[in-house]
Amino acid sequence: IFSFSKAFGMMGWRIGYFAYPPALQGELMKVQDTIAICPPVASQKAALAALQGAGSQWVRERVKGLSENRRVVIGALEAALGKGS
Repeated sequence: IFSFSKAFGMMGWRIGYFAYPPALQGELMKVQDTIAICPPVASQKAALAALQGAGSQWVRERVKGLSENRRVVIGALEAALGKGS
């Protein structure tokens, strides 16, 4: 079970996928009707693009930004509490 919400910044788009061994298909089809299975076409196309490579650059940019945020927070904490606190 995988959601695109955190991995590709698609919160609220209600799109994901479920990979399973073929042996489970019969049992899973019994419960599939209770799962929302019709996300908008735009969400489906964006998710496909993310999987095919366009999302990789977005993820790299977010990680770079988070790394910078971490550096700033650590610097502020060290300034306030002393290095190694």
